[in-house]
Parts: sequence; structure tokens; C-alpha cells
Amino acid sequence: MAKSHFTAEGEVTFKSILFVPKTAPIDMFQNYGKRVDHIKMYVRRVFITDNFEDMMPKYLSFVRGVVSFLSSFVPAVLFRICHQIL
Repeated sequence: MAKSHFTAEGEVTFKSILFVPKTAPIDMFQNYGKRVDHIKMYVRRVFITDNFEDMMPKYLSFVRGVVSFLSSFVPAVLFRICHQIL
């Protein structure tokens, strides 16, 4: 299993760790169009979403990981977006 741990700093700061399995999953192509929730997003240790359909290509659905936002800017933006949707 390979892993990638990185931190991005800028307007929004986040840390991420992604895992890539050593071998391809058996059902990799059978679940191609289906929704998968293998990457989780947290803001200050609070779970926010696992909907990464628009950010990760479908052919990378076997990648698993965690993205943790550390910036105080993100909660305000998420709060605004959630209220716009509702």
C-alpha cells in the first residue's frame, strides 16, 4: 500500500493523507459509475462530508483518505453554502 501525506498552505490550509492499495480491487470496474465515499473531509476534527464526486475522477475511486482543513475561513464558507442550498 502506498500513501501520500501532504499539507497545503495558502488562503485555505489543509492536511491530507491518501492511501493507494498495492493491488487493484476485484470490483474496480464493476463499481465504476457508482458513488463511493472513501475520502472523508473534516474541519477542525468535525466530520463535514464524504461527497468527493466532483473533485476525484471516477477512475481513482479505489483511493482512500482523509482531508482535514485547519483554516478558520473554511467553516464560514461551508456554513454559507449549506444555508444557500437549504
